[in-house]
Amino acid sequence: MNNRLFVAEGTGNRVKVFDVTAISDGENAANVLGQAAFTTATAATTQAGMNVPQDVVYDSANSRLYVSQSTGNRVTTYDVTAISDGENAVNVLGQSTFTATAAATTQAGMNVPYGLALSGSTVLFVSQGTGNRVTTYDVTEISDGENAVNVLGQADFTATTAATTQTGMNAPRGITYDSTNKRLYVAQTTANRITTYDVAAISDGENAVGVFGQQNFTTET
Repeated sequence: MNNRLFVAEGTGNRVKVFDVTAISDGENAANVLGQAAFTTATAATTQAGMNVPQDVVYDSANSRLYVSQSTGNRVTTYDVTAISDGENAVNVLGQSTFTATAAATTQAGMNVPYGLALSGSTVLFVSQGTGNRVTTYDVTEISDGENAVNVLGQADFTATTAATTQTGMNAPRGITYDSTNKRLYVAQTTANRITTYDVAAISDGENAVGVFGQQNFTTET
């Protein structure tokens, strides 16, 4: 966004930033987050470091970048109004501090986060592969380790059961949000499907409204 492309590199433990105003084949990245230099790849659960980043989503209204980190069990946020290499994150979700890494299936915790999606600049969706759920956060104002507002794929914030049903999830990964129709799409690797949710108003553990990749909500062939 804003002529920039953000690329998460899991093994590199970094996010590279490319200026795509005019693209040349094999061009250099303009900046790097998660590392102090382009030649390091250290995994670090710190305010500046990253631990296996999986996905990124950009909030253009607030110039915020969200980065999910599956091994860090967290999502970090960066002020990318002006980027400096290896800059500190400004907030963290899924952990109460920048150095904690424990997986937790609670209202505030995360259990192997993967996919990210935004509804405007106010609601952040986070898929959690081992948690078999998607949690939602009010990011109008962010506080470190804040509670999620809602959960999809489970009836409450402490359950983790994998379920190939209309309400359940089975290893969710990538997610995307359709702002026109207020739909959230969730890819589930073990279930071999994508489920669709009406998120105009969310209730915990609500039914999916559609499924792709299967004839019904209970098959996973």
